[in-house]
Amino acid sequence: MSVYSHDVTIQTSKDRVVSVLTDPFLLTGVLGHINILQVYDQKEGKYVKPSSISGFSN
Repeated sequence: MSVYSHDVTIQTSKDRVVSVLTDPFLLTGVLGHINILQVYDQKEGKYVKPSSISGFSN
C-alpha cells in the first residue's frame, strides 16, 4: 500500500473544501480525474500508477 508524503496547499476556505468533499457529484468528478493518472511501463507492457513503475522511458 502506498503512503503519500507530500502536502497540498489549497487557497480556499475550509467551507468550500467540505462542500466539495460532501457533494457526491463533485467528488466523483474529482476522483475520476485523479484515477486516470497512469504511465506506460515498458517492462510490464501496460499502464500503471506512477508509484508502481519499474522503469522510465523517454
